[in-house]
Amino acid sequence: MYAGINPGRGVAVALALLLIVTAAAAGGVSRGKVKKGIYASPLGDFTVPVPSGLGMRVSDAFNKEAGIGAVSFHDDFASLDGIACMWLTPEGQAALADSTRHL
Repeated sequence: MYAGINPGRGVAVALALLLIVTAAAAGGVSRGKVKKGIYASPLGDFTVPVPSGLGMRVSDAFNKEAGIGAVSFHDDFASLDGIACMWLTPEGQAALADSTRHL
């Protein structure tokens, strides 16, 4: 492992960025809003404080039809935080509701 690199965080960041690119490529992309330091997802399913940092920027893409979305927060010093979202299909929701399918 390289000093100062967290492989688990790198995988999460790569997944978030992949979801942003995939959502943007799928069309029908929605963007969230930042108001008073709070990011709100375009679908209204979550809000989160924007991290502090010099030159903080927000990149996001959400596609309701595809059931995916991601937001990342990055600054001038390579700080990067992100959230990736994937919505359950109706079949997945039914499976979660069916208590006989749980371990």
